Amino acid sequence: MSAPFDFYKASLELWSKISKDVQAGSQQWLEEAARLANEDMKQTNEQLQQLVKDQNWVALAGLPQEAAWRTYTHQLAAWQTVVQELAQHQPDFNTGIQKTVSGWQEDALKSFNQAFGAFQQPELVQKFFQPLTAAADAAKAAESKAKKGD
Repeated sequence: MSAPFDFYKASLELWSKISKDVQAGSQQWLEEAARLANEDMKQTNEQLQQLVKDQNWVALAGLPQEAAWRTYTHQLAAWQTVVQELAQHQPDFNTGIQKTVSGWQEDALKSFNQAFGAFQQPELVQKFFQPLTAAADAAKAAESKAKKGD
């Protein structure tokens, strides 16, 4: 195959893997938000049915304000928990992205090497990939720091 095609293929694979990782992370947030909303709606409906059954019209009239306040306090605590849980999964996401980018770097270099032979000046290649490597190193350092803090 040709170097441009191999590079294009490696770039498409990079884009595809990153898109899947981002989609999986978004799906976790969406599922958790739906779960919390359903729990609160179920609780409000149960309370509403009980008030109608008891014919407690005064409490029934105050239900919207009470439900709104309960939702606010409940959701605040629940969202704090959700954010903490999802933040714990962030290092896994970062590691996945790092592996994906590293694989893309290897594939890109491989396609260039096949087309043009080994680079005569590897420091130029290192300089080209330096921003990605620096970001990966920073993410690894943050991940190890987070694990030490656990």
